[in-house]
Amino acid sequence: MATLLRSSTRGDSNIPKSDRLSEREMTDSIDEILVLINISNTENWEKRINGIHKLQSIVESLDSSTIPNFLSHFSRLKGSLLTLLADLRSQVVREACNAIKAMSIALRYDFDGDFFIGELCRLSISSLHFLQTAGDEVLESLAQNIKHDKCIPVWIQNATSAHGPLRANSFILLGIHLQRMLNASGASTIAKEKRAIERHLSGIVTAITKGIQDAMPNVRTNAKTLFGTLAR
Repeated sequence: MATLLRSSTRGDSNIPKSDRLSEREMTDSIDEILVLINISNTENWEKRINGIHKLQSIVESLDSSTIPNFLSHFSRLKGSLLTLLADLRSQVVREACNAIKAMSIALRYDFDGDFFIGELCRLSISSLHFLQTAGDEVLESLAQNIKHDKCIPVWIQNATSAHGPLRANSFILLGIHLQRMLNASGASTIAKEKRAIERHLSGIVTAITKGIQDAMPNVRTNAKTLFGTLAR
C-alpha cells in the first residue's frame, strides 16, 4: 500500500477547466459524458477516458454559483463512476480516481464521497502499485474534505480488517479526520466537532486498543500516533 499524507489541492491536474456553463449547457454536457463513460466495449476504453476528462474539466471549473447545478446531476453520475473504479482497464480506473478526488476537493461537505469508499479501499490493497496510489490519494482527500460522520465509521471498521495495510491506513485516515476536527475554529463549530468526536469515541478507542496490540509494526505505530492525536 502506498504511503498516505499527500496534499490535496486544486490545480494539480493537467485537465483544463471548462468554460462557465449555463444550466442547459451543464445538462447537455453531463448527458454527453454519461454516454461516453457508459460505453462498455473494452476496445473503446479511450472514449471512457475522454468522458472522464470532460467531467473533470467541469469539476475543475466549479465555483459557488455552479456547484448547486452540478450537484443536481450527481445522482446520475455516481453509479457510472463506481463502475469505472472496477474497469478492466487500469488507466480508466486511475482517471476515475482523479475525477473523484477533484470532486471531493471542489464540493467538500456537499460531496457524497462515502459512496465510493468500499471500492477505493479495494484499490488500496491492489497488487498494482499505481492503483494503490490512486486509491489512497482519493481516500486521503475524502478524509480531508467530506463530512466526518460519513467516513469515521468506515475507518473504524477497516481498522480491524483482515488486510494489514488497510488497517494501517485506517489509523492514518482517522488521524486526518480528528486533526481537522480538533483544528476547528469558532465556538459553535468547536462544540459541534466535540460532539461528533464523542459520538465515535468508543469505537475509536476500541480500534486503537486493538491496533496497539497488532502483529504488524506499522499498524501499531499508526495506532499509537492516533492515540497521541486524540490525547491532545
